This record gives sequence, structure tokens and C-alpha cells, in this order.
Amino acid sequence: MTPEILPVICIAGDAKLAAQLSARFAVSSTYFAVMEEPRVGRPDASAEIMRRTNLLGVHDHDLLILAGCSSSTIELLTEQFPPRYASSVITIQDMKGLKEYSRVLARFTQIDKARKEIVTPDELPSVPRESKLAVIERSGSVGQVIAENFCVAEGYHIMFIDEASQETVDEIEESLRQWNLAQSSLVKEESRAKLFKTLRNSLSGLDEYCFRQLVFFTRGIPYGVLPFRCPVSHLFQELELGIQVLNAYHRLAEEDGSFAVAVLCDPGDLCESETVHIEKLCETRGIETIALRGSEAEVTQFDHIVTRYPFDLLFISAHGGEISGKRVTATFTSSKGENHTFVSDRYTTCGDLPGFVDDAMIYQMVVPVSLDGVPWSDSEAIGKHLAEIGFDWEEFQHYSRHRLEDEEVLAVEDVKSTKFSNAIALNGSPWMPMLYVAGESR
Repeated sequence: MTPEILPVICIAGDAKLAAQLSARFAVSSTYFAVMEEPRVGRPDASAEIMRRTNLLGVHDHDLLILAGCSSSTIELLTEQFPPRYASSVITIQDMKGLKEYSRVLARFTQIDKARKEIVTPDELPSVPRESKLAVIERSGSVGQVIAENFCVAEGYHIMFIDEASQETVDEIEESLRQWNLAQSSLVKEESRAKLFKTLRNSLSGLDEYCFRQLVFFTRGIPYGVLPFRCPVSHLFQELELGIQVLNAYHRLAEEDGSFAVAVLCDPGDLCESETVHIEKLCETRGIETIALRGSEAEVTQFDHIVTRYPFDLLFISAHGGEISGKRVTATFTSSKGENHTFVSDRYTTCGDLPGFVDDAMIYQMVVPVSLDGVPWSDSEAIGKHLAEIGFDWEEFQHYSRHRLEDEEVLAVEDVKSTKFSNAIALNGSPWMPMLYVAGESR
């Protein structure tokens, strides 16, 4: 049974305020919808606003709360609101504001309903096997709040895990890389075993249990790679989780005969691909599928489909694509007139330009390696160095996007694999997701 949507929707830029509001409204069988504050500093700020206002338009609600949002966000949002809607919007910036609107909020406060069902690893043996279990990483983010609200509404038991340390993240990344790239089968197996051990230690033996459903809400650690004994799904806290959940509820509530489309892409590199199972599942749910398999799962055709046609689900069964690039050592002049040496790995590719039939976009991925000899991977050292030279992040972004042609190149060398690449290995060559592909724009 689909939960009802509470007639109060929140757009939150402050996780603590979102959590306080959720303590009032989030209960079983009723979903308190929270959306993340739009990222108005991005080039596609208008699309960020539109995605949220579109959802506000299709979900009936009596009250919109802007909780801890910046002044620029509030200005851009309210510009899109009709005059009659203004009385339905309240802005809360801190705990004092929360108290000021206590009477308004009291109208919607949920009482006498079950709330969070939290379990610890020690309590897992006593959780009924027919239960639904959610594992939520403690990130302190708005995404964590959204995950908790969803689980409460859907009747999930919740097990919290600590946020992964940077050391653990680096260890997992290296194990994944060795498992994928190592020439020796022995090294591959050792890397796989090390990865599984690290993940199992974080989950306290969760993979030994079987539940009706298991879902992870994390900031990216791939716990789902473990061989669990039950259906597993994995959602990222930081990728507009609130919008994803509201979109899903809207789809479930539609009764106007509309249809959904799924794009399936499988170059055939994985021996235990789930593509066939996903396609059959789509068929049983009345979802139309566009399937690219084997030689059809190549970059040009795939990129054309996902950039020019609407779809509701994109499923890719492929390895992460290791791409070859160039390591460039160059000097540039900062806005203060100081010279700096910047080393970076770069990969250039092209793709369709949305809205233009005959045009293409050439773009370059730039992965920093070092600045003035300070390794970019050492967050503490590079942060200190950037502060010392007064070279802030916004200036670096501007430099990397607009001023690479002004640099003086000192050396160029080939790089077999560009670290931190987001490439996906399709048939023949890797595919590089672009901003308008990775984010919903419809």
C-alpha cells in the first residue's frame, strides 16, 4: 500500500531544521516530503528550480516550508510562484523561526502513529525475516533525513551505520581498482576478498541474514556488491534523493493511462548480468523497454537515446571504463598575478548537444594531481596551501573551465588510466556521462 503524502512539503538547506520538522511530521503510512535545496550556483540553476516547482505542481499540498535555504534560493523560487501561492509558503531559518511558526505547524503535526523502528546489529537475529530493512549511513545531511522519512512511511526497520572514514574510502577504492585492473588472477581474488572483508566489517555481518527487502542509503560505498541472500537496492543520499522519491510516488499515483519507459544497456561484459531479469520485470509492470545489447550497446547510439528521448529508468550493466588520457604539467597566473604550477590528468571527448540536431559538444575532464608540488589527494595539505596563496575553489573552477588555453604547458605524458574517471565501459569505447545526462532535465 502506497503511503499518503502529507500536505506539507519542505525544501531544506539545513539538515538539522529538516530533522526537527520530520520529528513532527514523519510517521508510518504518511510520507513527509523533503527536497534538497536547489544548487543555484550551478550553470543549470533554472533547471534545478524547475525540477522542484514541477513536483510542487503535481502534489497537492497546503503548506510549503523553506527551511534553512539561502536568500538567492528563496528569491529564485519565489519568482516562479503565482501571487496566490505566497500565503502557503513560510520561511524558517533557525530554531527561533521554528518556534514562531509552531501554531501553523501544529495543524499538520502527526500524533498517535508509529515512528522509527530502529534496530542495532545485535538485534538483527530477532528481526522477522518477512521484514523490510534499511541501512542508512549517518552523514548528517538532508539526504539522511529524506531516507529516514521514506523508511518510516514505508514501514522499514532502520539500522544506522557510521559514515565511512576517508581511510576506508581510499581502501575500498584501491581494492575495487585492483579487482578490476590487476593482471594476476591471484591479485584480483585477494583484492575482492579484502573488499568484501572491509564491507562486512562495516555491516556487522548483515549479509548473513535474509529479509524481504534490503535497501541502502549511503554516500557512495558500494555495499550492494556483497552477495546478499535477499533483493537489494542502493540509493545515494546526495543525488537529489527527495526528488527521486517524490517522482516515484507521483508515478505510482498516476491513473490516467500514462506509460513508463526503461532504457537497458548491456555490452555483455558481465557474466552474471541482471539485464534479462530487469527486462522481464519491466514487462510484468507494463513498462516499455529500449534494450541495447552487445554490439548495439555502443557509445554513439546509447548517448543519442539518453540525451534525446525521455525515459523513467536507465539500467546499465557494465564495468567502470578505464580511460587513457594525458598528464599535463603547466604554469598559470592567478588573479593576484602569481605564477603556479598545476599538474592534472585530462581526457577529452564529445557528445550530443541538447536541443541541437547537427551540433556536438567537446568537453574535457580535468582531474587535479598537484598544485605547486602539493598532492591534491592530501586534502589537509592542499587546503592549507590554497589558503596560503589565496587561491580559492571558485577561482580554480573558473580557471579549469575558461582559462586552460592561457596556461603555459611544460610537459605532457600519456596516462594509462585516469583516476576518478566516471566513464562507463560500453562496446568499443567508454561513455562519459555529462551533467545533462546524469541529472533529470525533463
